[in-house]
Amino acid sequence: MGATVNGVIVFTSPLPAGADEAELSFGTVFRHGFDGPESVSIKLPLS
Repeated sequence: MGATVNGVIVFTSPLPAGADEAELSFGTVFRHGFDGPESVSIKLPLS
């Protein structure tokens, strides 16, 4: 149905002490003719 993409997220500076998650946001999502969201935000655990 969809595509899978694997990769690595590299932060340009140290994360705050005690941070246990980060949020990855995409401001534009290409919908290809279906009624999907205009943007997507995903919370990622940092473990």
